[in-house]
Amino acid sequence: QNDLADEIELELLIEEDNANETDVMRVSLSEKFLIVDYAKSEWKGTTYTAECVRKGYAKIITAIGCSYMRQVRGDNYCALRATVFQILTQSLPILQSVDELTRLPDRLQEEYNCSWLKHWTFANRLPSDVNNKFEVMRSCLEFFTEQLNASHAIDNKDDREAHFLALFNSGSNAEIKLFEAVKLIMLESAVKLYADNCKGIEVPVFVWLLFARDTSSDPESLMINHLNSVGNSGGLEQVEMFLLGQALELTIRVVRPSNVFQEDFITHYPDHMIDKWPKTNLIAEDDRHYNVLV
Repeated sequence: QNDLADEIELELLIEEDNANETDVMRVSLSEKFLIVDYAKSEWKGTTYTAECVRKGYAKIITAIGCSYMRQVRGDNYCALRATVFQILTQSLPILQSVDELTRLPDRLQEEYNCSWLKHWTFANRLPSDVNNKFEVMRSCLEFFTEQLNASHAIDNKDDREAHFLALFNSGSNAEIKLFEAVKLIMLESAVKLYADNCKGIEVPVFVWLLFARDTSSDPESLMINHLNSVGNSGGLEQVEMFLLGQALELTIRVVRPSNVFQEDFITHYPDHMIDKWPKTNLIAEDDRHYNVLV
């Protein structure tokens, strides 16, 4: 009963925190602030749960080496927003074939017969129609490529952060184009992994879980039932976080402060290339919303 009470309390506190965030966050990413200050102001209670969360936040500083964080707007793009922002501001070396990204829609249709790609919706966040859908896809992928190149071109870390903070907080469709590009990269990765699995080629374990779901038994249903809704009516599910990391050749390290005394205090997405791929660091107070560690 105590465990259930703690879970209910944690849910209520997170819901209240998210509601407060909705009131104050008119930007996609907040300014950075000290983790200890956030923990003290948001988790003031004397209950066991509040104490655990505070200890979890305190442990982040020693376990990850980050002292600051940024809050991320929760609009069903938050996992993508947090991940892409870190990639760009840290100038992380992801994707060996960046220059070939704009051909992604053509590859999916020509090499994998993905005629169903025409049903991509851009989460109903970008204007498109049947006549220009693939042009909009290429535009998103080209913009993502340009921003990756810009990230590597800006040597000064503070200048780089300022540049991308302004882009993400511009209120324009710019960040949406980045997120839709990444979703397309995820789709191509899923198509390739599915094809390899069908051929008996070894794939990461998460691939079995991804396509074991009734709603994503193949890449087409994954797109229709899951990727299309990300940014619109739903965010990324846990197994799709593995796909996100795999697609970008990136290890996404997620810290859950409330699980400070549990094995999943730190989780890696995916967990088979931890020492080989670059890392981003996110915080999750629940499995629906992510903030950025700095």
